[in-house]
Amino acid sequence: GKFMMIVYQVDNRASASDVTISTAIEVKLGAPADVSTELEMVFLGTTTISIPGDGMLHNVSGLCAPREPQTFVGGFELMGDTGVSQRLIHFPASGSQVTRLDAPFDPTNMQHLAFPRFTATSGDFLRTTCNYVNATGSTRVLGDRLEQELCYLLLYRTRLAPSVGGLYACVS
Repeated sequence: GKFMMIVYQVDNRASASDVTISTAIEVKLGAPADVSTELEMVFLGTTTISIPGDGMLHNVSGLCAPREPQTFVGGFELMGDTGVSQRLIHFPASGSQVTRLDAPFDPTNMQHLAFPRFTATSGDFLRTTCNYVNATGSTRVLGDRLEQELCYLLLYRTRLAPSVGGLYACVS
């Protein structure tokens, strides 16, 4: 009764010939008793994006303020083709800021991000910063088309009660 949708985006603008793509999906099967912690995914980032096409480094940031404790265990960067890197900084209410992630971005080879698990709670802030170099000559704005940009960090977190949050609970 459950399903997964996989969406491909293929950029074939530079070639007049057909493109063949393939992918693999790794599935680990097990009994419900094998699951020690149920996880869900949350999108951290921003929908306010305007990247000038001047070939210079630009960044945009989004803040997340968790209302309930959330333990983060890994995830994925989601940016467009002018994205070059992404950073996640944790501002605990009780201490100094901690850089949890500082990773390059490659739109042709998106990989799972592994980092030490951490918990953010009420009073903490998480800041996601996306860095871009847009040398296209035109401004890139938010969107899921090839000519547009995204700034999301998709993180796996411990499951929250349905009344507490959702996929976009932490997007500024």
